[in-house]
Parts: sequence; C-alpha cells; structure tokens
Amino acid sequence: MKRGFRILTLLFIIMGLTTSLAAVEKFVARIMQPGVDDIQYLQKNQYDIAGAHPGEYIDVIVTRAQYDQLNSRGFNIRIEKTEAEVKADLTY
Repeated sequence: MKRGFRILTLLFIIMGLTTSLAAVEKFVARIMQPGVDDIQYLQKNQYDIAGAHPGEYIDVIVTRAQYDQLNSRGFNIRIEKTEAEVKADLTY
C-alpha cells in the first residue's frame, strides 16, 4: 500500500514538473522595418513567423528569452500581445 502511494506521489510530482516546464509564456512580437539580413536570421534560427507586411514589419511568436535575445541583437522589436491576450481575442 505504501509503495503504491509513493509511486502515485512520484507520478504527480513528475506531471507537475513537466507541466510547469511546458508552460513558458509566449508573445506575439513585432519586428519593425526588417531588413533582408533580419529575415534570413529569423529563418535560419527557425523563429515562428506569425505574419508580415513586407518592408514594414514581421510578427513572430517568441518566449521572453527569445525576445530578449532579438532585442540585444539590435532588432527593432516590441511585444504586441501576450499569449493570453491572443486567446482572449479568439473567444467570444
């Protein structure tokens, strides 16, 4: 009986850890006036491109770490919406 309880407890702990690791919040970030080098960088590094208006902006789905990395690389980037805001927009 104790062994079953230990296994069940361990299972819940593992599920909690994997859920918290998978729960990294993402954002829709807009890169303003991207150049050809910017686009190539995003494609090479497999960023999730959500939309674009050629010559004006590219919207990418990023984590906070990816946003900070792009910002530090000199991209003209800003957060447009959080994941929660996007989901709220989709529900009526």
